[in-house]
Amino acid sequence: MTTQRINIALAGLLPDQQHDLTDMLTGLGYHVVSVDIHSEAPTVTALLQDITVLLLGRHGTSRASLVETLKASDDTVVLPIIIVEDVLPSGDDMFETPLQTLQRDTDLDICFAIGADDYLMLPTRASLLRQRVEIALERSAFRTHESNNTERDMLTKLERDVQIGRQIQASFLPSKLPQPEGWEIAARFHPAREVAGDFYDSFYVWNKRRVAIIVADVSDKGIPAALFMAIFRTLLRAGSLYGMKSIRTGEDMLSEPMEPIPAQKDWAVERPGQRPRKLPTIGLSQLESVPSTNAYMANTHGIDAYFVTLFFGILDPRTGDLIYVNGGHNPPIVLRAAGGHEKLKPTGPAVGILPDAKFRYAHTKLQPGDVLFAYTDGVPEARSPEGEFFTDDRMMAAISQDTSSVGAVLQSVEDALEAFDAYTDQFDDVTMMSVRYCLPQNDKATGSDD
Repeated sequence: MTTQRINIALAGLLPDQQHDLTDMLTGLGYHVVSVDIHSEAPTVTALLQDITVLLLGRHGTSRASLVETLKASDDTVVLPIIIVEDVLPSGDDMFETPLQTLQRDTDLDICFAIGADDYLMLPTRASLLRQRVEIALERSAFRTHESNNTERDMLTKLERDVQIGRQIQASFLPSKLPQPEGWEIAARFHPAREVAGDFYDSFYVWNKRRVAIIVADVSDKGIPAALFMAIFRTLLRAGSLYGMKSIRTGEDMLSEPMEPIPAQKDWAVERPGQRPRKLPTIGLSQLESVPSTNAYMANTHGIDAYFVTLFFGILDPRTGDLIYVNGGHNPPIVLRAAGGHEKLKPTGPAVGILPDAKFRYAHTKLQPGDVLFAYTDGVPEARSPEGEFFTDDRMMAAISQDTSSVGAVLQSVEDALEAFDAYTDQFDDVTMMSVRYCLPQNDKATGSDD
């Protein structure tokens, strides 16, 4: 680390974001200043002449306009700009209209297109923040280097490729997650490299009567995995929202409906003297996008030797019923408020390997106080500097510490990984999603529309 003073400017942030980042950056040894982004353009560029790195939020300004101004000025053209995004909805964003969401996402895309260098999702950790700043400093040093040799040209091309991958990664992760009444949903995402193959998603289906929950892991890491993730995520979401049809025939891609796992088949069988019980079926059409996507990916991209493990669940917020497909993924864990836990084991193979692979669906029911924790293998397989694995046991201990909120569950894992020193030389992407049924028992709705 250089001994030269590093000046970091913060702009466009909410007060609590400004406070947290200032404390974190100061603790890392950086000098932090706040910039008035409402000033006239010449004044802003003058203020930033001595700034080493700019962390730019989206509150109170048009980020795209400011980035364009800075990149047009000779004084700030090489200034590294890190775009700051908050994962969970806060403040006025909790009441954001679809048009406002689209405008914000478009603003983010424009920022990257005209020269923003990186993005940082809040909340974050000191180690990740330091990594982002150091990468920004390296880019700044590279830009001021005047060499025109072949190595510089190759690095320029590589930087552009990474920027494209980062844009894809940023645009395909949800800017905010559904929050059905009586439920909490949150996620954390930490790529091992600048882009990743992990992804998570959550969105409403069936006129907001159901919530889709997805956590997936593409084989390999880096830019190729991120591009493959973009294709896979698009197919899965499109199939969930609009149905999967054959491009050539327009017919349904499934020849037969998906069946439940054998252990739950008897739920739909009427027994003498007993009222028949049926598995929930609303949302099953969304789950059928998994075998359809599998067939397409295996037939079209099988030669690329990439595949995806995923957990895809459809939640009924009124009853807590959850039907799901687990395609070769690490079993999500349901922590029961009454004690104990349940693992949602695979119901089929990884996606994208065999075009005729058989996928079944399964069912579980969340009760008030229960917590669902879904994750990728980057959590239990995180390594310490000595090469020791974090393990499932440590993960279980972490998620069981505090289940009072999804934020507490995720933060417990974050703290445990940090204490394990797993982020020092991160080996694999780390993605986590947590869902909690927080509706009191006496307010829970009964009955089903299935």
